[in-house]
Amino acid sequence: MIPDVSNVDAFWEMKNKGEAYHFPDQYKPIIMPANTGAGVLIGLFGFLVGFAFVWYIWWLAILAMIGVIATLIVRSCNDYGEEIITSEAIMAIESQRKAQLMSQGKL
Repeated sequence: MIPDVSNVDAFWEMKNKGEAYHFPDQYKPIIMPANTGAGVLIGLFGFLVGFAFVWYIWWLAILAMIGVIATLIVRSCNDYGEEIITSEAIMAIESQRKAQLMSQGKL
C-alpha cells in the first residue's frame, strides 16, 4: 500500500494524526528479484575492457568483452530470476513489528 504524501515530512504528520502505524488485515505476496552476482561480474569485466582499451591490450579487451556478453547471456537465460515472499511470511514479520511497537508504547 502506497501512502498519500502531501508534506515534506509525511511520516511525522501521520504520527501526529495517529495514522502512522496502520496494519492492514490482508497482505499481497511480493515478487522480488533473486540475488545474483551478475552485476558485479559485468562491472569487473567492464573495468577490464576500459583498462585494456586505455593501455592497448587488445587480447584482454577481447576476453573481457566476451566475459561481459557471456555474463549477460547466462543471466538472461536464468529461469529463476524471482523470489516470491508469501503473504503469510509478510504477516508474521508485521505481527512481530506490531508487538515490538506495542512494547515500546508507540501504538
